[in-house]
Amino acid sequence: MATNNEIALDKPPFSSLKGKVVVLTGGASGIGAATVRSLHSSGALIVFGDLNADAGQDVLASLVDISGVTFVQTNVTSYDANLKLFQTAHKLHGRVDHALSIAGVPETQKWFDPSLTLADIAVEPDTLTLDVNLKAVLFFTRIALFYLRTGEPDSDRSITLFSSVAGFLSRPGLPLYQCSKHGVLGLLRAIKREVYVKDGIRINAVCPGMTDTNMTKAVLPTLRAANINVQSAANVADFALTLTSNRSLEGKAVLIVGGRAWDIEDGIERTIDQWLGSTPSSILAENTKILSQFPIRKWTSTGSSGSTAMWSGSELQPGPSGEGTTKNTASQCSFDLLFLIKFRRILYLPAAANR
Repeated sequence: MATNNEIALDKPPFSSLKGKVVVLTGGASGIGAATVRSLHSSGALIVFGDLNADAGQDVLASLVDISGVTFVQTNVTSYDANLKLFQTAHKLHGRVDHALSIAGVPETQKWFDPSLTLADIAVEPDTLTLDVNLKAVLFFTRIALFYLRTGEPDSDRSITLFSSVAGFLSRPGLPLYQCSKHGVLGLLRAIKREVYVKDGIRINAVCPGMTDTNMTKAVLPTLRAANINVQSAANVADFALTLTSNRSLEGKAVLIVGGRAWDIEDGIERTIDQWLGSTPSSILAENTKILSQFPIRKWTSTGSSGSTAMWSGSELQPGPSGEGTTKNTASQCSFDLLFLIKFRRILYLPAAANR
């Protein structure tokens, strides 16, 4: 059945991206490499980063003319590395028009394995999945917004984030991956409206289903044998660039599966009465109406006394400063998320281990 939330796929070359300066991460393999190739065929000026320098050079070698393509080895978990990527683009081309945060990793450790022992719990677990898939995206977006805001006010500028179908549906066995991809959609929803209204910058996210990449290579034969639909990296890349190039697409979170794409954001908001109920949705609507009357940037700010102003009821109230210091809201959210995950991991410790 056709729905009005389906997003039509544009095919390269994307004429509106010709001569545009595009910065992206994760460009050495999979969806990122396919994005670089599609941008190249569209005549864009590309600055792409990836941790794998050899793979980055391989992508460059696969292109016929690389005069408008620059590779920068980039560890996205490093704030300075993200900054260098954008500084390089600005130094080379004098501006940044579009940015895509594509780098990602799968689940890297079994945080909640029932076989964990007291000795296992005593060792802090690896957080690479959260660091790459969420923290690095926050770094990237913060820096991207600065450079995009310096562009011409009437020019089209955008950020495209990468979430996943696991960003809004349950995918058992992938707790950190799912947390990180939910976080990406949380970031989209937190800033898309204000950034578009005040700065004219479009922010969208893609949520790919099963895709043929290095991340899924080990399980692809099993998936295909079970007749599970697996799409190409190029297909996902072209949908991401459809969002990047189409000036009418803003604030979308787009599920990409089976070679087609659908926006999930409009449906969630439009059908809230159905899935939440009329009473709670009415209460939320009224609260939202009241909150919308206050400048968003004033909800959390540092006062002259060093205290943090925090939203409380109908007015701004002073809150604890944390020993005279304040934390960035995004960093605090990441801290809270990581704390809850660690706490839950301890709760999952088998009861026998406590005896």
